[in-house]
Amino acid sequence: MTRTLTFDTPEKLQSAIDSYFDSLRIEIDGKFEDGIPLISGLAYHLDICTQTLINYEKREPYFAIVKRAKQRVEMYYERALMDKNTTTGSIFNLKCNHRWVDRQYIESNQTHKLLTEVPIDDLRDAARRMLNNGDDPDPE
Repeated sequence: MTRTLTFDTPEKLQSAIDSYFDSLRIEIDGKFEDGIPLISGLAYHLDICTQTLINYEKREPYFAIVKRAKQRVEMYYERALMDKNTTTGSIFNLKCNHRWVDRQYIESNQTHKLLTEVPIDDLRDAARRMLNNGDDPDPE
């Protein structure tokens, strides 16, 4: 059994989505500010559950509309990451969206033996010393 769509045309869905984003513009002390957009808030405004909104995105005539609405929400959070007092948001954005990576270069002039290169007798001796807090009761 197929359920009837709440929004039977893409145009009706687009209009309702626009209404949600318009409702976020609030006036505070004579200045207009944007409220915080949420996917769950959008679904609530549309009088559907979040999963239904996701299901609309799977339908061809609605795909681009829902995708764009989700992108508007994402833009808000990306903008919020760009706090002017810290670089953390910028670094996060560059890593997640622009393939930046952290690289750490370590220079050393020390040589290390691999564990597999250490003779078994040396390992036993080292273990014995560790167990005896460095006091080898059986010195050679």
